[in-house]
Amino acid sequence: NSKITMHDQCRLGKWYYGFEGQQFSNYYSFRSLEAPHKEVHTAGHAALNSFAAGDMNAMSQELDRMERSSNEVVNQLEMLAVDLLKETAPASH
Repeated sequence: NSKITMHDQCRLGKWYYGFEGQQFSNYYSFRSLEAPHKEVHTAGHAALNSFAAGDMNAMSQELDRMERSSNEVVNQLEMLAVDLLKETAPASH
């Protein structure tokens, strides 16, 4: 389990919980990152535990869960980028 960090210790987690990330906390897309990001780490730990126990079926299921959660993290980051671009775009007349 030591090869997968806790959700608040990886690069994304440090950004999210640090000053740099918290300045975006008023955006729903930013707040929506937290749950799937935690799930990536939870599923990763569970996959490693399943592998260590020799349960390849459970490991595969956890890796699938990890991938789905990772895709959701990417989607939310893209939504945050869209939100930020909307805010900085010049107003059209």
